[in-house]
Amino acid sequence: ADAAVRDVHGAQGEANEWAAAIAVSIFCSLLTVVGFVLQKKEQMKIGSAASLRACGDIVLTPRWFMGFVCTAILPVPVQVFSYSRAPMSLLAPLSGVSVALNMVAAPFLLGERLQYYPDVPASALILLGTFFTTACGSHDEVVDQAGKLERWSPSPLSCAFLVILLGSIALCVAYMTLRKADIEASAKSRPGNPNVLQVALPAAASAGCGCVVNMLLKMLGDSSKQGGSTWRGLAYLSIAALPAVGQLNYLNRGLRLYLQTVFFPIYSALLVLMNTLFGLIVFMEYEALAAEWSHSLGFVVGVLLIVLGVSMFTLRKSDVDVVLADCLRGEGAQRCAVDVEMGGDERLRGLSGVILASTS
Repeated sequence: ADAAVRDVHGAQGEANEWAAAIAVSIFCSLLTVVGFVLQKKEQMKIGSAASLRACGDIVLTPRWFMGFVCTAILPVPVQVFSYSRAPMSLLAPLSGVSVALNMVAAPFLLGERLQYYPDVPASALILLGTFFTTACGSHDEVVDQAGKLERWSPSPLSCAFLVILLGSIALCVAYMTLRKADIEASAKSRPGNPNVLQVALPAAASAGCGCVVNMLLKMLGDSSKQGGSTWRGLAYLSIAALPAVGQLNYLNRGLRLYLQTVFFPIYSALLVLMNTLFGLIVFMEYEALAAEWSHSLGFVVGVLLIVLGVSMFTLRKSDVDVVLADCLRGEGAQRCAVDVEMGGDERLRGLSGVILASTS
């Protein structure tokens, strides 16, 4: 009887731990969106403020540093706490919550135009996928992960996937470097409906670096939970510094070139998929997931819903189509003219006067 009671209390304690990790991860999503908005506001000043100092794609201003603190500094202890209490593959899909928060914050705080279709159903699919992956993901992490890391050696499968991850990051960076002028010209000419494959380049590079950082934070969290040495923790943080800089740089490149309403969901979804995939393989979390076929099926369905939601953003219309459709529906001519001037699409140049004249 005493053993049964201990088992019940142990199961409840474990459930409370991963529930707390989920709540903390959602708070981290809120910090991320706020940080993105602050950094995007500074990226919007590039070209209009000659005094701005920049390092690569990073703008060195007080507001940008506030955004940096929200996206890179504050989430570290939060992530260490959550990763030490729940599997990485369970927490990774919760980044989808930030997509819904971004859908509200970007139009309201940045003045970006929200296209209710496909933006709303796309975000809804991502949230539904998040629910499935969270409900069906690996919740059992009774193993001594930190102790396992003491004697852990990467399997051939994990090594192969790590090589694929690093190689993909290198290819994205190389392509963006070689085709920089063409990519920037395309982004400027199509702000409302950019080439999604080009949007995916900085998103994939940043998400890939972020995946490496998260795996190292996962190791740090497991080590600290089991009383690992301070030197080991510092080693994890030191190694994570380089990919963290890469994540920050290419994240800001994406924010500079594309609307946050478009870039953020793609970046977030790629980060979710990479963290989930590599978390399952590197930390062998797939063993608990594969124990029940219903959980495996639900988890796969969740990932597919996230992918489907992201793909719907390719259905966004160009600025000129959206603005003219609004005018045809009878929206105010002054509002339409302002949208035209702020749209950035070359086909919109000179149309603001025509809109105002046609309705005066």
